Amino acid sequence: MRENGDGPGTTSDGVQRAAWFPLPGVRIGHAHDLRARTGCTVVLTPEGAAAGVDVRGSAPGTRETDLLDPVNLVQEVHGVLLAGGSAFGLAAADGVMRYLEERGYGLDVGVGRVPIVPGAVLFDLAVGDGSRRPDAVMGYAACEAAREVPERGPAPRWGRRWATCAPWTVGWGQLPCNCQGVSSLRRWWR
Repeated sequence: MRENGDGPGTTSDGVQRAAWFPLPGVRIGHAHDLRARTGCTVVLTPEGAAAGVDVRGSAPGTRETDLLDPVNLVQEVHGVLLAGGSAFGLAAADGVMRYLEERGYGLDVGVGRVPIVPGAVLFDLAVGDGSRRPDAVMGYAACEAAREVPERGPAPRWGRRWATCAPWTVGWGQLPCNCQGVSSLRRWWR
C-alpha cells in the first residue's frame, strides 16, 4: 500500500483511498455551502451511460431511481446527483437537468430532450444551518464546476470539504458536529 497519497491503498493517516482511473466522457463537479455544511456532487455523462441502483434504508431519499430498472424504457442516464439537505436536496437535480437541457443532452422524446438525472440525498439538516439546503442553483453550479477525471496523477481534490454528514453513516472518525461519517467522496479525495 502506498502512503504518499497518490494512489489506492491506505495513507499514513489511515484514510482509505479508492482506485483511480480515467473515465472518458465522465465529468465530476461539486458545490457546497460552508455555513450550512451541505452541498451536492454531480457525475455528468452527457452522452449517456448505463446505471443501476440499490436503494436501502428505512427512509431513502431518491429521485428517478425506479427508472433504472432494466425492464423500463430508459436505458441511460445523463447525470447522477448526490446531495445533502434531506428530501429538500433533491431539488438540486432540477439545476442539473437545466444545465444538460441547455446543452442539448437528454433522452429524445420526439418533442425535445429530457435529461435523465437520478439522485439520492443524505439527512444533514441538523449539522449546519438546516434552512439552507442544496437547490437548483447549487446543482447548476456543481455542473459548471464539473471537470473530466484526469488520466494520470493523484485523485482530484474536488469536494475536499465535507458536504454531507449523517449520524448513521459508516464513519471513519469523529467530526466537529459529533456525527459519525462523511460522504465517501471526501474520504477518497482527502
